[in-house]
Amino acid sequence: MPVENMSQVVQKGNELSKESSDDQETSRKHLLTESESNPVPAENISATSSWLPPPSSSKKSESESNPVPAENISATSSWLPPPSSSKKSENDESTTSLSLKSPVPPSTLSSQQHESEPESMSTSMTAGMENLNPQNDPGLWPTTITDVDRTEIVLEGPIRVKVDLFPVNDNGRRFSEYHYNKILVNGEKLDRRWMIYSQTKDAIYCFPCRIFGLENTKIGSSEGVCDWKHLGDYLKSHESSRQHKDSEIEEHFIGFLAVEKTTAESLTNYIIAELEQSGISLQNCRGQGYDNGANMRSEKSGVQKRILDINPLAYFLPCGSHSWNLILGDAASSCVQAKSFFGLLQRLYTLFAGSSQRWAISNAHVKSLSLKPLSETRWECRVASVKAVKYQLISDISDALKDLAENTTDCQSVSECHSIEKEITTYEFVVSLVIWYDILTKINVISKMWQSENMHLDVAIQHLDAFTNWLDNYRENGFQSSLVTAREIAEENDIDRQFRRIHKLAR
Repeated sequence: MPVENMSQVVQKGNELSKESSDDQETSRKHLLTESESNPVPAENISATSSWLPPPSSSKKSESESNPVPAENISATSSWLPPPSSSKKSENDESTTSLSLKSPVPPSTLSSQQHESEPESMSTSMTAGMENLNPQNDPGLWPTTITDVDRTEIVLEGPIRVKVDLFPVNDNGRRFSEYHYNKILVNGEKLDRRWMIYSQTKDAIYCFPCRIFGLENTKIGSSEGVCDWKHLGDYLKSHESSRQHKDSEIEEHFIGFLAVEKTTAESLTNYIIAELEQSGISLQNCRGQGYDNGANMRSEKSGVQKRILDINPLAYFLPCGSHSWNLILGDAASSCVQAKSFFGLLQRLYTLFAGSSQRWAISNAHVKSLSLKPLSETRWECRVASVKAVKYQLISDISDALKDLAENTTDCQSVSECHSIEKEITTYEFVVSLVIWYDILTKINVISKMWQSENMHLDVAIQHLDAFTNWLDNYRENGFQSSLVTAREIAEENDIDRQFRRIHKLAR
């Protein structure tokens, strides 16, 4: 490029630069003049947070009429967020500087964030309480819960509300979700499903103790527990308390059902229909127990198998009392002497119970205990039949048989009287009377315990083990002690204290 052309370009550039400088100086003076006429107080500038949002483009900014001096603009440049692209203004610098004003140090920002944290947390919890269901918050439950309220609450179940951040109390402590789980000795976590939290009271409650328990514990009362410092120790104490652990099964009798068919299918349909009519869901069943009949306990097509197919959690256990009865029946049936002994007791009762006249003769001679029949379904009740004969003079019963034989014209009854009178006055009968009374008395105690409302499995097992040990000892030493008692009874009733000899037939 020629030199003269180069000089022209440089000269033109200097002129443009001078014009630009003059324009900037004129604009600067114009801004200073307006700022002097309408100054912005310094305290307003310094008090404004650096995190104010940019003003809306639809409104005029105050800085358009009250611009900030240039030195303030330069001081805030390091804290300015990027300007909005949708915002157009002739004085962008002054508008932006006024919206942000003076910078806030990082330490001040951190302090402001910590101070505003509880407020935002409280606002969050308050917003969550607006849609709070009173049935899900134990703090809103009445002090005295009626059966209607209790039913509605139980149907809802223990529901835990989700809180992002629990509030801090006056001591600077808050509830932690860590306490929802119990850490076992082996490190396993066990969910405390019974624990529920109240947003309104900032306290925890025990769901079953609050509904069904007594008002003698804080966690089971309307007050709740909010001592977060000692919460761990309190939970351990409450979990081991009797009130919390005492959840006994209550039995409610529904009624008797008249059935036409006793097949497994028919009985299952009867049971399901009755449960549905009573409003009881079979899916809530956790156990079923019947006697040992084939139609009930069959593993292929019995009632218990059909119900298990519907609800696999309805575990089957055979009736303990019925199983106990079968064991006793089989044990007695395996011995000829035992079958003969109980058969004789039943013959004695049947003879006198045949008519009111015969029963009157029996009562005239036997005054202390009346004769009792043998129970075919409850073997432990046979102790009453044995007791009625053991605890009164056999001679009195013998006299009643003789009196009946003299005052009846029925040949069969006369023969029966002589036969029974001869059998009960033998030493073998007296010994059997003593032995079976000892055994049936022990059995009756266990049977009554099994049928009690407060029966516990661990206690029942201990009684069974003790009874087994007693039988082993009775087998070794009990026979000799029973002979001593039998001799006393034989002497009192003038019965020969010798066993009858069994003669073997010559072959």
